[in-house]
Amino acid sequence: MTALSLAGCAQHTPKPFSSDSALNVAFSPEATGPIPIPEKLPCARRYQDEINRLRHLLAERDKLIQRLSARELDQAQALQNTASEVSRTKSQLHRLATQPEAASKIAEVEIELEMLQQTVLDEASIALQLLAQRLLDAASIAYRQMDYSLAMNYAAQAREFIGMITYLAGQTPEAQSITVILRTPMTLLTADSGELWAEPNDRAQATALLAKNTALTATAYHGSWLRVQTEDGRTGWIRNTMVDIRLIVPDFQS
Repeated sequence: MTALSLAGCAQHTPKPFSSDSALNVAFSPEATGPIPIPEKLPCARRYQDEINRLRHLLAERDKLIQRLSARELDQAQALQNTASEVSRTKSQLHRLATQPEAASKIAEVEIELEMLQQTVLDEASIALQLLAQRLLDAASIAYRQMDYSLAMNYAAQAREFIGMITYLAGQTPEAQSITVILRTPMTLLTADSGELWAEPNDRAQATALLAKNTALTATAYHGSWLRVQTEDGRTGWIRNTMVDIRLIVPDFQS
């Protein structure tokens, strides 16, 4: 529209100026005053109309962006609520677990870990793999102690670590831009002192300094970051290499 308007103004060719005719008009007896000149040229009015139209479009676009942002926040909150409900339901099912269910879950995770050992992993993923193996060992001990709900819970947490490793190994850094809600929240400890970050990146603001062995609950991950909550209610993000597992199985050797 702007291009057409400007083109229209640019293609307007004024009539040839004749000095003789101008002099005749200027000194003609009939001339009673100066030649009237429009206050605003047509092209100037056309430019202003186009500017007003574009401003209106920008205002509508800003309103649309605000509505979409609000909708995304609502959807994210709904997803979080759904994930929390799913986690509570899974926890209830784990408490009602039977011996065959626990045995089946442990066997499934054992197979997934064996398949993972055939994959070339980086140092960070290998550390997560060791945590998954320790959780699986704890699940086996709980199973032998006939605590099938605890066995199911540890096996489910081990599977979460396996999912994180598979995700990191199969995705480029550019594709790791979404936050994945954990199906089973993980009970963890800080492996060393470290900072809690407001966002899952090193450029974010550090909100707290966590001491070693701080108890955490992980609820989601984003690339190589874990979203965690401390027992005193602080929430934020830490690197997944900064955590250790928290176990309550009797006679379990770390």
